[in-house]
Amino acid sequence: MNDLVENRDTGLRNEILNLTRMVQRLSGNLDLLTDNIYSRMDILENFLENKLVHKMAVVIDKRMNTEMKNLRKECDDKIQDLKRDFRQDIADIEAKFNSISDVTQNNVHSVVSNDNKRDCNFVIKGLPFHDGENLNSKVNSLMSEGLGINSITVLNTFRKSSDVGDGIVIATLQATEERKIILNAKRKLKDAQNYGKVFIYKDQTNEERSMSSNLKTIVNVLQENGCYASWRPGSRK
Repeated sequence: MNDLVENRDTGLRNEILNLTRMVQRLSGNLDLLTDNIYSRMDILENFLENKLVHKMAVVIDKRMNTEMKNLRKECDDKIQDLKRDFRQDIADIEAKFNSISDVTQNNVHSVVSNDNKRDCNFVIKGLPFHDGENLNSKVNSLMSEGLGINSITVLNTFRKSSDVGDGIVIATLQATEERKIILNAKRKLKDAQNYGKVFIYKDQTNEERSMSSNLKTIVNVLQENGCYASWRPGSRK
């Protein structure tokens, strides 16, 4: 009986021992499996991370290239706009310069032309004004009746009004030589009937009129200080 019980205990211990060994092997296999899983997960994570980094780098590179192209195009457009504006400004400046140059040349030509015309002008002071007057005919009569000159006729005449008196008459002749003849004969007016108070003198430039005004002022000052002096722009002497 004792032998039977002992044999049964021995068998049970052996089964328990075998079962413990199996559990230990199973635990070792589980640990190995776990290590393999973790290793595979690490590899997969590294792979996915590298893949993701590469993908992001490609996307960022494409985006950067696109942005750089857009920025370059925008800069090129701005530069072209600036160039167009600059060329337009240059063209405007050239146009203004040419306009100023043309105006200056026209003014010079006008001054020269006016000076040339003035050489053929003479001024009449004291010629009475009448409504509806034919000024050309009146001046021609003055030259023929007052100066005794019938070979010369005026080309043009106009009267410059004045607040005092009848103003002055500016007459234009054909040539400067004709004006010399008129000016040389002007002293005859003081003895001519109807023209005793009429004076003739040459048309003056602004500078000559300024000098005449200054001379008149000097004469007035001399007279005020008791000095005898006489000056008259239309003098017949």
